[in-house]
Amino acid sequence: MKKAILAVLLFFGVIATASANDALIAERLKEYWAAYSSTDFVKAAEFILPADLNDLKSELLPVFLAANESQDVEVRQMAQYFFADIPPGKYTSMTSSDVFSAMNTLMAGLSPDMFSLLQGAELEVVSTSKNADGSVAVNVAIKVAGDFAEDVMYLRQENGEWFMRVNEKPSVTANGFRQLFGQ
Repeated sequence: MKKAILAVLLFFGVIATASANDALIAERLKEYWAAYSSTDFVKAAEFILPADLNDLKSELLPVFLAANESQDVEVRQMAQYFFADIPPGKYTSMTSSDVFSAMNTLMAGLSPDMFSLLQGAELEVVSTSKNADGSVAVNVAIKVAGDFAEDVMYLRQENGEWFMRVNEKPSVTANGFRQLFGQ
């Protein structure tokens, strides 16, 4: 009988821990979404896994440094938009958060209508599932202008805190910009 009671207590303890984790993950995701959808990309960067931000900087900054030296005026203008909030001469010392913010500011500038829609969007966590690597996949429904879209976002816990993962590998993002810039 004692073993059965212990098993039940352990089971409910696991459920309580999972529920608490799900609540923390949902809250963290909603805080990220509030920052990102309002185009506060500096704040949004605080919710991104630091290793992902560092990888993004390592991959993306050299692409924009090269674009800034391009002979193509349009490419150079895009690079200048990317570096708009950074003083000249400080480009190479941008932080990982600066690079994330600059990239998303550029994207918002290129797609103002999409980011305008995001400002009124609502995010709802549908479900969470733990992956073998310890990360968590979060299925979300995003209500935009009366329509729903579904997406999966990934989070990983580091030092007791949940962080968003970037949507695609930084090398893929960098390669997309290389192609755009003809590099």
